[in-house]
Amino acid sequence: MERTHPSLLNKGRIENLSDSIFAFAMTLLVLNLEVPQPSAALRLSMESVLQSLNTDFMQYAVAFLALAVFWTIHHRQFNYITFIDMRMLWLNIIGLMLVAIVPFTTELADTYYNDRLALIIFESNFLLLGLIFYLQWTYATMGHRLVDRDLNQEIAFYESRMNMVVPAISCAAILLSTFDFYWSAYLYILSPAAFIVFPRARMNGKIRDFYRQKKH
Repeated sequence: MERTHPSLLNKGRIENLSDSIFAFAMTLLVLNLEVPQPSAALRLSMESVLQSLNTDFMQYAVAFLALAVFWTIHHRQFNYITFIDMRMLWLNIIGLMLVAIVPFTTELADTYYNDRLALIIFESNFLLLGLIFYLQWTYATMGHRLVDRDLNQEIAFYESRMNMVVPAISCAAILLSTFDFYWSAYLYILSPAAFIVFPRARMNGKIRDFYRQKKH
């Protein structure tokens, strides 16, 4: 039976806002790729130009893939969430604030790639974002507050594990950064692999059964 309590809001508008901010942040990342300008005194070969952009390209790929993982998790969460309330609305807005600042922390880490504090700020951005997403899912599923009452607990636990992938990578990256491992941010490139490693045929079957039951 559909819930109609006045404190519950339609999720469509927050989904549209979320998609827009994710798209804007992911597009804005490309502005960090600054092509060196040749001068009369110094003519750079194309090979030299591309080599000088190695760090920029890597930082762009890291941030873009991490945001893509967060968008995927957000999309999966809202497939199960039926309505939102004001607490969930503001949790989501805080998450979007952290998404919107990713281009800044990415440029900071790219410009000061030899400074471990810049890397820690970049990695902490993703750590906080991951924890907000985990908190959102925990809040929504506790007592089936905002999700379908028929949602299987095993599916809810599976999604919780997926939410903790990026925070776990962030903790490892921050730890490595404190020991001056300046390539620590590249660990985020591994994050999409979670969607290959974690899914299992049995769990995928449970998810398909859940949606099949909803249709009937």
